[in-house]
Amino acid sequence: MTRLLITGATGFVGTELAKYLSENTDFILRLATRCPLNIKNHEHISVGDLNEHTDWGIALEKVDVVIHLAARVHMMDENIPTPERYKSVNTLATINLAEQAVKAGVKRFIFLSSIKVNGEFTTQEKPFVADDIPNPSDHYGRSKLDAEIALKNISDRTKMETVIIRPPLIYGPGVKANFLSMIKLINKLPIVILPVIKNKRSLVSIDNLNHLIKVCIDNANAKNQTFLVCDGNDLSTTQIFESIAKAMQKKVIKIPIPQIFFRLIFFSLNKKNQFERIFGSLQVNISKNEEILNWKPIFTMDRTLGRLLKNEK
Repeated sequence: MTRLLITGATGFVGTELAKYLSENTDFILRLATRCPLNIKNHEHISVGDLNEHTDWGIALEKVDVVIHLAARVHMMDENIPTPERYKSVNTLATINLAEQAVKAGVKRFIFLSSIKVNGEFTTQEKPFVADDIPNPSDHYGRSKLDAEIALKNISDRTKMETVIIRPPLIYGPGVKANFLSMIKLINKLPIVILPVIKNKRSLVSIDNLNHLIKVCIDNANAKNQTFLVCDGNDLSTTQIFESIAKAMQKKVIKIPIPQIFFRLIFFSLNKKNQFERIFGSLQVNISKNEEILNWKPIFTMDRTLGRLLKNEK
């Protein structure tokens, strides 16, 4: 049996991943958390604060694969974002864990990074690919990239293999932040009126992300590779809202409004970044996953939205 250490197991991704992997009797789960989870076939261990000094000794005993999810997430509304906060958790703590994992004899280290390592936006003619030159534009993205670089250096000089996965926006049961805000907003409206926005956004359901992580646990071809991940069905911002509204059985009315109208409003309110995130495109190409891993997304948005909305009731 393969013993897995999952960090950040009480977070959105970690909770769902632990549930998913616990269904496989080939795995023994050890969850590094702050509080116990009610999941069968797992061990729980508390490691305290996540930083460059965290002691992972007991947590790493007899572990075959580390799945490192714990991170300081990107904070859209953070008033004073400091690079030190992201560096401490996302970079230095990751390096510390990886170095201790090498000493403990861990065979593979799977790191959940971010599409922000590639950049913030794409043109519709050129989606991001895994082997693009990185172009992060904020402290969060840079901290993830620095961790990736360090992990690659560690794998080059040791026997421990590394796998890096960069997801775009993840949605599913337990999701927070902007996606949850969209759901709450739509739930309050008797009729959902949407502007027609003609961008393209790649998203990934927690179900498809978990499936890829599971494949990367023991697939020999994943060794020392970087993968992007998405549902394989890019949607406009309008279509994303529409999919959620229809899943909630809300009536949708779409109105074509010139984009310049919204640009003037957002820019006048000094909300340029918010405008770009709503009206801009961010697409990823995951053909590498099929070529190397024979992996394609198998879960639909409707399925995951159904689970999400059931969870929110």
